[in-house]
Amino acid sequence: MKNKFFNVIISIIIISILATLASTGYILYEDYQKGRVEAQTRFEKLVAKCEEAIMVYKQPTRLFLLIPQNELKMYPYSYHTLSIDYFGQNVLTYPSVQNTRFKGFYTTYSDSIVESNNINLTITAQLYTLPSSIIYLRIRVTFIIILSITFLCALLLIATCLDSSDKKSKAVVKKDEYKAENNEIKDDDELVLTEDEDYTEESYEESDETEVQETQEEKPAYEPVSLNTEPVEKPDVSYGETVTSQINTPLGAAPAAEEKIPTPAEVLKSTPEDHDQMFSTATGFCFEKHLVSRLESELARAASSQIDISLVLVKIPGLVLDSPCGIEICKKILDIFHYRDMLFEYKTDGIAIIFSNANIDKAMESCESIYAEICSILSRNNSSTKPYIGIASRSLRFISGERIITEAEQALIHAGEDQDSPIIAFRVNPEKYRKYMATKE
Repeated sequence: MKNKFFNVIISIIIISILATLASTGYILYEDYQKGRVEAQTRFEKLVAKCEEAIMVYKQPTRLFLLIPQNELKMYPYSYHTLSIDYFGQNVLTYPSVQNTRFKGFYTTYSDSIVESNNINLTITAQLYTLPSSIIYLRIRVTFIIILSITFLCALLLIATCLDSSDKKSKAVVKKDEYKAENNEIKDDDELVLTEDEDYTEESYEESDETEVQETQEEKPAYEPVSLNTEPVEKPDVSYGETVTSQINTPLGAAPAAEEKIPTPAEVLKSTPEDHDQMFSTATGFCFEKHLVSRLESELARAASSQIDISLVLVKIPGLVLDSPCGIEICKKILDIFHYRDMLFEYKTDGIAIIFSNANIDKAMESCESIYAEICSILSRNNSSTKPYIGIASRSLRFISGERIITEAEQALIHAGEDQDSPIIAFRVNPEKYRKYMATKE
């Protein structure tokens, strides 16, 4: 019986390991097929952007090269190599130094943009279809599953062995008790009883019942333990002085004192329930009145997950968002960020973007690409206006939505005043900020 049980356990281990390995192989194959489609789509979008830019600039200028450079910054783990040749002369090579380290499987794509004798641009890229990070992730999960199965089977085997040992010990005890009872029966004629010690079968049973009752009465009663379920209030946290920075010039002024941070319950109550009334039919973005409530919800989520979050305010003076040019700009921003519930109309000529899981540096890199796209659209629509952008982030602080909006607006004001720095970020030193807020309180 024991051998059959062990054979069943071994069979389960082998089947589980083989099934896990087969599932891992199938998932890697699906990841590879999905990666090929994404890589081809990404390369086609890059070629389209470069074709649109080269038709405007007529040659690979510095502004033209910002497009592939921003693409490499936004997707650094998608490109193995990237090179751009103009009339056979190389103008861009990535990476500058060849790295032979294995980073995954990739596919090579190439396309040319030719217009008579004026433009001859060749774009060649190697994009990862199955990065090494995904391979290592799948293998790590497989290893954990196999290790867990082996550990559970080992525990089951140990429990079975202990159970067998316990049964053997109980059988030995019963055998000894049986021998002892037989010896007492044999020596029964040697027992001497007095008149008061007349033991019958009924008196023996009564004495056993009395002992059982006394034993039960001696046991202490079970006293249930009550748990204190009252919530424990967390102490208030104070913050300190602010420090600001930007891309080219410092920002300077610090915002007002810290506001009261809403609880997660208050954030949920403030979230709009009517989703039909949340989005604008002209731009596809959320209405500005929902910005604070949505931002409060994302800040609470970021604080619980210990991640950063940034708010980006884009202002295009004189632009009407529901005009053809404004709608084209909104569509381009939606193509970049994908999540329209994170995009909001801001006043009459602006856009607010909630950039989740992004610090100041990552937000600034993305805003450079946004700025270039908006300028390109304005130029095609014969508009002389220029956008400017203000950025603020949570920066490991417990901060309200209105406060981070105020910081982004301060950065936006300074960006509008300095034409040489159209993108300005509000950077905070958390330690000095805590001290500053402590002195204010």
